[in-house]
Amino acid sequence: MNLIIWRDTYETGIPEVDRQHRSLVDITNELIGAHQKQTGRFIIYGILDRLVEYTKIHFSDEEKLFDTGYTGAVKHRQEHDYFILELDKLQQEAARNNLLLTYKTLDFLKDWLINHILGTDKELGTYIANKGK
Repeated sequence: MNLIIWRDTYETGIPEVDRQHRSLVDITNELIGAHQKQTGRFIIYGILDRLVEYTKIHFSDEEKLFDTGYTGAVKHRQEHDYFILELDKLQQEAARNNLLLTYKTLDFLKDWLINHILGTDKELGTYIANKGK
């Protein structure tokens, strides 16, 4: 499984959001790498916990930008809520020592993150940039 390679096309134009996105990519790549190396489950669970917590912080920070009148806020927040729900399910499985981290799960995490950045996050970046003009 390939790691996520950061590309300039992922930039939203919002420096703090872009910095946090890079951190999310790094943690996701760390999770993928740990899985590929067949690292012990408790280390993998710890990485997953960091991913969940950092994602929640990032979403909270990003959603503060919605207060500027962003018309895509409802859809954007729904995407965040969906992803948090999925991450929470993984975390609950890990807490019960039942987490089976598969390539399908890792692909989901990678694909969701990249598609979200390229979709609604880029839209938010465009909105913020246009609002500043």
